[in-house]
Amino acid sequence: MTTLLQDLRFAVRQMRRSPGFALTAILTLALAITANVIVFGVLQAVILRPIRVPHPDQVKTLAHKGQPYPFFSYPEVRDVRDGNTVFSSVAAEMVTNFGLEANGVTRPVWGCEVSGQYFEVVGIQPFLGRLLNRADDDHPGASEAAVLSWNAWKNDFNRDPNIVGKTVKLNKHPYTIVGVTPEDFYGTEKMGQFDIYLPMANEASLDGDDWLERRSEPHVYSIVRIKDGVTNAQVQAELDTIAARIAKQ
Repeated sequence: MTTLLQDLRFAVRQMRRSPGFALTAILTLALAITANVIVFGVLQAVILRPIRVPHPDQVKTLAHKGQPYPFFSYPEVRDVRDGNTVFSSVAAEMVTNFGLEANGVTRPVWGCEVSGQYFEVVGIQPFLGRLLNRADDDHPGASEAAVLSWNAWKNDFNRDPNIVGKTVKLNKHPYTIVGVTPEDFYGTEKMGQFDIYLPMANEASLDGDDWLERRSEPHVYSIVRIKDGVTNAQVQAELDTIAARIAKQ
């Protein structure tokens, strides 16, 4: 399982670095968009592990019809976020690895870059400090805040009760730890868990490639929380409308 997870994450990163693979992805995405393809919820059981969050039945993942992996470009997720009336929150997430430097030691860690509404979607409360919010992800450089997972706090920082406010370096960039997730939260990816959460807006400085405005590059998963009282049929109808609008544009 560990090898499979590493292979999948490596493939995601290679997607940004291999022109041939990127061309294939671009062509596939172009065909998908013109075919009115945004579909709601079809991969929920595959992508989301059972998670202990408020009203988990309202947390879903988005997917493209006819594509084996639910990757989106960030502008597509933003289209859904800004153009819907059925979700209380919409978020993007991307798995990546970082070099974490703390206490004079550098080690590799698995991280999750998340957009500003991610912790609204999952609806959890922090174990320590606070979680990332919309202001942290408003624009590149808006915040250099990071949230540790409970396991990383326990194993890598010896349950330091004063961890909030301390600075670490991620890929040589300083970040301030602002919070720790609760013990029973393992992220929203079925095949692994993360050590640290960072604002997606800082992608360019973290990884050296600014793809956030490139509609032709699908790098992120998208998770949503449905508003109270909204039915699946209403969600699907609105996603169809959004997809048709994207295709027309």
